Amino acid sequence: MKTEHDTPPGWKMDGEGRLVKEANISEQHLEEDALVNQFMAQATAVHAAMQQLKTALTQTSDAFIAKLVKEYGVKRLEKIKGNVDFFSFNRQYRISRRVQDTIKVNARIEAARQLFDQYINVVTQDLADDGVKVLINRAFKPAKTNEFSVSKLVQLLNVEINHPLFRQAVEALRDALETDTSCVYYNFYQRNPQGVYELLSLRFSDVPALPALPVPEQAKAG
Repeated sequence: MKTEHDTPPGWKMDGEGRLVKEANISEQHLEEDALVNQFMAQATAVHAAMQQLKTALTQTSDAFIAKLVKEYGVKRLEKIKGNVDFFSFNRQYRISRRVQDTIKVNARIEAARQLFDQYINVVTQDLADDGVKVLINRAFKPAKTNEFSVSKLVQLLNVEINHPLFRQAVEALRDALETDTSCVYYNFYQRNPQGVYELLSLRFSDVPALPALPVPEQAKAG
């Protein structure tokens, strides 16, 4: 299969892999091609730089945390779930590391459902508030996609009820929820004159374009 590298001077390769003489291509298409290739090359370089930045930051921050725990016995970092803030000495800059876990439901969810049903059947008449029953029924009602709402299931884990059946059901539910993937995010902040940390966004759509430079008067006259 031919690529752009195989294209001889004075020719362009089209979307079907065919060679076309530049003389037969409209000026508009040639300008558009030049624009795309120019900025795609720059975007590829920026992407590679960001990849190197994230790799270096991840390795360095992980090593720094490990060093603190091992050499200085910093207890606050021993049981972290990945969420850490790093500050410059003058507190002007902050780097935040956040870990977002994706939770999935495994086959144990059916056992948890049955235990919650048993709890409802046993204590229904004694329930002064039907709110717990409603919470259970909502949590175990699959969405239109036939999948459970993880957020609603997690709410049940935070309900403080000491009944043995309920606690057994909660433990079964805890076993039914497991971490599928974890994504690490880094955010960079700098403090403004008011003392508020402002996000230094690295997302392309959030970065404002610089204002256009004024056209010199000589250029206008020409």
